Amino acid sequence: MKRRKLEFSSHTGNLALMRNFVRHFLDGFPLSERDRTLMVLGVDEACTNIIRHAYQLREDQLIALSL
Repeated sequence: MKRRKLEFSSHTGNLALMRNFVRHFLDGFPLSERDRTLMVLGVDEACTNIIRHAYQLREDQLIALSL
């Protein structure tokens, strides 16, 4: 499977973009819908924690997600 990378600003409005990116990436794997949803949720939680705790809700920081 080819590696993918997404970079986005730490605005919480970009989390939907990130979730769609992860869902699309996971389409290439034989996963159940439940497992796919849990993986997307886990990545969403990690990115949310970065925004909330590492960047203290600043919206001008970069998040780089590599899959």
